[in-house]
Amino acid sequence: MGGQTMGYQMRHVLQIPIAIVGLILASFSSVQAENQARINGTADYAFINGKIYTMDKKRPWAEAVTIEGNKITYVGDASGLKYHIGIGTEVIDLDGKMLMPGFVDGHVHAAAGGMILKGVDMQADDKDEIFKRLKDYVTANPNLDVIVGWGVRFNPWTDGNPTAAMLDAIESKRP
Repeated sequence: MGGQTMGYQMRHVLQIPIAIVGLILASFSSVQAENQARINGTADYAFINGKIYTMDKKRPWAEAVTIEGNKITYVGDASGLKYHIGIGTEVIDLDGKMLMPGFVDGHVHAAAGGMILKGVDMQADDKDEIFKRLKDYVTANPNLDVIVGWGVRFNPWTDGNPTAAMLDAIESKRP
């Protein structure tokens, strides 16, 4: 019986180093997977080290953002970046500055933008087409006090600018 006990104990003693080797390999495998994820990250851009305002009432602030193509692929804490950043990712250090979503327009006419929503589109390369659109709009909107049009191009007017008489022929009572 003593020999059996010794064999039983020896088996357990050998299982401990095997278990430790298994843990080391699992740990190495986890690190390797994390490194592979970092290498395979597909984000084109990563924004870090700033104050990122998300416009989300539930989570208004984030530490990091990644973009792939024309899509935001990650918004969250900096630790989540490891799965998005790859060899080709351009990392942009915000250096404590704020980043927020927005539409950027290099040239805007805010008041004209509002008028466009209410007026007649007169973007055409033919005078007759412009006057037709204007007549149709005037007819379709008899209760408007003022007729608003937008987008008149210069190229149809090679023989001079439109005149008040041309407009009065369409509508003379409303400006």
